[in-house]
Amino acid sequence: MRRKNEDADRTFEEERAKLAELLEQEHAARTEELRRSLAVVRSELGGILTEEARRLAEERRQEFEEKERRAATEYSIRLHQVQQRVEERIAEWTQDLERVQSDIAAAITRVEERQREALEEMARQVKQEIEEIALEAREHKATVLREFHKAVVTAQEEAARRLARELERAVSSLAAQGERIVAQESAGRFS
Repeated sequence: MRRKNEDADRTFEEERAKLAELLEQEHAARTEELRRSLAVVRSELGGILTEEARRLAEERRQEFEEKERRAATEYSIRLHQVQQRVEERIAEWTQDLERVQSDIAAAITRVEERQREALEEMARQVKQEIEEIALEAREHKATVLREFHKAVVTAQEEAARRLARELERAVSSLAAQGERIVAQESAGRFS
């Protein structure tokens, strides 16, 4: 009887180690997937903002050449029109930045949802395994469930913290780029 209990304990410990390894692998995979998703979002945003800056710089150059060819009387009228367009563009940029921020928030929400679904699926699979193990080692069931719950909570908290840090960095970077574009446009308008 004692030998049977020792075998059951050893089997339980082996299954427990497999479960811990599976949880660690799943956590690492989800963390890497989240990092890749955030890198893609950052890369796309950088390209969009760079192209928009190039386009706006080209438009600005053309406007400047056109203003030089106009007579002095026409210049004051045109200057007024250009100022109005700059204000409109600033309003458009603000809307674009808000839209990009909204897109980032939506992307993060989707990543969080996928992470939550993956964790739920992992929880379902682990629960099934725990039930199978419980047939052989019922006295260890409560301990395994508590440890699983702690691991899931810890993984969710860590993922949430990392996601919050990445979101904060992305928003800060986007805000800084937006401020630089607005400052460049303002400097171009008053020069």
